[in-house]
Amino acid sequence: MNKPVPAAYLLRSPQQKAARQLEADQGQSVSLPHTVEEGDFYSLFLIGRTERYDTRWKATITWWDGKDMHRRTVSGRDGKDLRVVPTGDNQSS
Repeated sequence: MNKPVPAAYLLRSPQQKAARQLEADQGQSVSLPHTVEEGDFYSLFLIGRTERYDTRWKATITWWDGKDMHRRTVSGRDGKDLRVVPTGDNQSS
């Protein structure tokens, strides 16, 4: 927790590979930062996965409308942090 993760690990990690597949299954992905033309809109999917840990996290979306900077924190339906729990698959003791 709270430590950098090498890109090499992310590229070879089975967990990250599964997350990338979920991303591909959801549709076209975009790289951030991303420019959206006026009048266009996007739906964002946040994919969280864990093998072992009950994980709580927050996502913050920041955008500039050409005049002002805006920021919105994304939370769960109940207003609490987003939460990902392990399914029990591929757990090691």
